[in-house]
Amino acid sequence: MEKRPAAPSEGWLGPDEYWAAAGLRRGEMGFEPPRGVTRIEARPGLDHFVLPTPGPPKDLARVFRPLTDAGVSVDLVKLHENGLHFALSSSEAPRAQQVLAGLGYQLQPTPNCAIITVYAPDMRSIPGIMGRIVSALQHAGVAILETDDSYNCVFCLIECDQTRAACAALASEFGLEAEATEGPIVEW
Repeated sequence: MEKRPAAPSEGWLGPDEYWAAAGLRRGEMGFEPPRGVTRIEARPGLDHFVLPTPGPPKDLARVFRPLTDAGVSVDLVKLHENGLHFALSSSEAPRAQQVLAGLGYQLQPTPNCAIITVYAPDMRSIPGIMGRIVSALQHAGVAILETDDSYNCVFCLIECDQTRAACAALASEFGLEAEATEGPIVEW
């Protein structure tokens, strides 16, 4: 008598059903994510602030709690030896300055900035992405005010009037098409 394999348990999906459930055709996506830089976005409408401190910033809650209570959202927070740097929406800048001035802080703003986001899935295993970003921006004459990164992207804060040059330089460096889309976020 021939043994038949046991029937799969209820809820089990075969390979084709698995792909269909994910909204894909079988084989559309490999086992690995795309490698290298896949997209560049620019988000204008930000101001960069430097809040000088005597020595490393210590009581961050004294700064951020009043901003939170005032409905101000901060971005790209960086702690430096003699100050706290951050970006926020240009529309929230006057409120942030008023709140922090009330606490005795004098801010040094750089208005009209943009965050350039360079998306690179699996970038932690690809050497040289940051070096290429910095080189491309420097070669295009774009000054970087701050940088940050996450597991799949690099953020560069720049002055807004350099956005197009930055995106074009990065698109060229990473072999992407340089077509802007309409709206507050420009994608390359």
